[in-house]
Amino acid sequence: MSKAFTLQLINPAATGPVTNVIYTGLSGGNALNLIIGNNSGFDMTIGGSSTGKFLDVLISDNILNAEAAAALHVKAPWSIASFIPPSKSGEAYTFKLAPPAGGVPLPNNGTITIELNTLEPDAKGTAQLQVQYQFDTQGDSLHLSASLSVIGGINPKLAQLFGDNAPLRFSYYVNNSDSEAPIMVSSSPVTPANELENRLHLNVVFQETMRPAFRLDDNNGYLVNGWDANNPPAFRVFFPYFSVNEKLPAMLDLTDALQPADPHYNVITSAWNIAGALDAENAKITKNDFWQIGLDPLSPEPVWAAQPMPGNTHLFTAVMGASGQPGPFLDLFFSHIFSCLPIDPANPATVLYFQWLNFPGFNDGIAAFALEKRDKLVIPEFNCEIVRSAAGTYLQMTWTANNAAYCLVNGDDNHLPASRDFNHPYKRAVTAAQPLLSSYTLTAVAADGLTTITRTVKLKWQLNNALQSPALDAAGLFQITPDGKKLFYGDANGIKCFDPNTLQPLPFEAPASVAANVVITPDSKTFFFTTMDGKVNGYNIQTQQLTPGSGYDFSGGSVAPFSIIALSKDNKKLILGTQLASVNNKNEGANTLVIVDTNNLRPVMPTITLPETPLQVAVGPNTGNVYVALSDENSNGSVIVLDGETFARLPFSPIALRYPGMLALSPDESMLYVISISDVELTYFVLSQIDTQTMQLVNQLNIDYGFFPLTEAFLGFPLASLYVSPDNTTLFISGMTIEAMKNKDPNEATIGIFAALHTDSLQERSWSPLAKGNILFSNVTLLPDGSRMIAAGSLNLMQGNKPPIYLNAFDPVFQ
Repeated sequence: MSKAFTLQLINPAATGPVTNVIYTGLSGGNALNLIIGNNSGFDMTIGGSSTGKFLDVLISDNILNAEAAAALHVKAPWSIASFIPPSKSGEAYTFKLAPPAGGVPLPNNGTITIELNTLEPDAKGTAQLQVQYQFDTQGDSLHLSASLSVIGGINPKLAQLFGDNAPLRFSYYVNNSDSEAPIMVSSSPVTPANELENRLHLNVVFQETMRPAFRLDDNNGYLVNGWDANNPPAFRVFFPYFSVNEKLPAMLDLTDALQPADPHYNVITSAWNIAGALDAENAKITKNDFWQIGLDPLSPEPVWAAQPMPGNTHLFTAVMGASGQPGPFLDLFFSHIFSCLPIDPANPATVLYFQWLNFPGFNDGIAAFALEKRDKLVIPEFNCEIVRSAAGTYLQMTWTANNAAYCLVNGDDNHLPASRDFNHPYKRAVTAAQPLLSSYTLTAVAADGLTTITRTVKLKWQLNNALQSPALDAAGLFQITPDGKKLFYGDANGIKCFDPNTLQPLPFEAPASVAANVVITPDSKTFFFTTMDGKVNGYNIQTQQLTPGSGYDFSGGSVAPFSIIALSKDNKKLILGTQLASVNNKNEGANTLVIVDTNNLRPVMPTITLPETPLQVAVGPNTGNVYVALSDENSNGSVIVLDGETFARLPFSPIALRYPGMLALSPDESMLYVISISDVELTYFVLSQIDTQTMQLVNQLNIDYGFFPLTEAFLGFPLASLYVSPDNTTLFISGMTIEAMKNKDPNEATIGIFAALHTDSLQERSWSPLAKGNILFSNVTLLPDGSRMIAAGSLNLMQGNKPPIYLNAFDPVFQ
């Protein structure tokens, strides 16, 4: 049913697109226009021969006091005959507005404007303004309400908090998808049988610290240096609601804001029951060490306020991890959002309001974002799961799409039925050629072939406690054969073979007693490995025999504690390198790369002399270019790029980074990810995102976990991992925390963190970290089909001399 009357609030002096806002601290107060619209189908009059003598304007007392109420005026020909203060706290001031003699006509499809002046709020927040009037004794009346935001007056000497060139950036996501996804509207009345739940994810990023030009000492790496506990900073979130003070809902309303004592209250749809949380999955987590979120107890309508905890002095900081800092991200999650209110076909939207108050050094502000509403073409259910069987791994989906002619699933152009239940699920094989994606989107298409709606499910990773290998004696590196059938683990005790599906040992005759690094050919038939005495070997997996030329000493006879091995793009060459020839004699290292033929393990070209010690090597899957991380004894370093055929240095490299100890390329080779150190004191690690076409920085993030530099010299690898998912959406980082490296009490310190970040923004995913605590995962990789992640983990690494190490499985779960 169309609403007969409408109310719009406009401040003519509003400085942004949101007009229902007034400001504190203004000399002379605010002007506020009350625009009343008539859609009743009849011409009406306020005053004159109508029943009502006064038009009542009610303003909630959370923003107004008695002095401000007495100072309020209205522009002629209206006048304020009197005002009535609230009978108790939490109610409203009622202003009796007298129309001029003869009344004010309100024609059908027309409007009238009432201008309030000298409106001086005494508090910031969100208020409710109501307009009430009785036209006649037959029941024709005005019962309208609208929200009114109050923020501090704009000060040109203060900075803007949000924006492309401001410290913070705001994003939001609807129903696990992007901001374009609609709010699904349920049929009325909403019951557990027909309810369509909606979810919102709001994200705030301290983007100043993620700009490539940022340096920690430029601004001390935090947003503010303190804040007023009596007026704490707050992010506030709210929507337009249908209230008990109205006869009918407005088309713009998200849902109702009825309370249990109100007529027609529904526990499902009431906005008072929307859950605001700091966790994507657990709506009860409303507080952590740095932030808390809850309903504003002073607001007359549901408004959620996210405020800092008392110990969060700086609000946002440059370093992400376990360092006792809030880091550069804040995520807010809203669930249990149900709506059954009418939709305007011409403008089928509601509004998300996001307000920020009391951030020292910054102006207050408010922003509004349109959320589309859909009621006919909707997707109530969309579920995915991974199924493993003897025949292989496959993806199984079920869904329901109301009023859809057909559906589409990304990666499949076939028109699919509007419904797939558990008896007839949609199945798709998961293979190395078609690996598991980080998300799947179902698109429902209406009969006109044009109208669509989407729903997305995203996977998260969690530890499979039922799978674990037997204990391993030493930390090492491993690789999985491209066919996904074998995992080879090399350490100081040799090479072991495991089944990636069970993590149990496979029969295998170890080719050496000591192994430093392993690389496997794409056909899964041969692996090459280096030993800690500086030799390279090949091993035929089928015959279980060493390949010709094995035992070649590529290090020149010097015993090297660490060696690099990589396979060229054409699989014809091995790229070998050593770090220091002796830990105690830093001048012995040759700092070279040796390129050998995979057929006979002999050099195919002269040794390549490097300016510094090689730490890591990555080979581009598209270009074959060789990316080499270098560092000298003073921890100065760089990443250089060599041509994959000639091994000549390409002109756009190097890029300077201090001790770049970890490298990872995106599957399409468009981006290179590097973890380096901040300084010789190891204040923090720096994760850099680099455009491989130009070798220019795209993004940077400071983190307080990464590789342990000492292990590169003494163990031969960094006890950490950096890995990009096959679909190029997730960056996995596992490593030791700085507090553990600096010998903090292991009973108090967080030893390891295993995190997942978005590859584009470097923002941590909502379900990250995968692990955090006294276990360190020192090597991580995915099965070629992307359906399982294997990680080598050590519990209580800092306690005892030789803690056991296990292979662990992480499996995907869709949400």
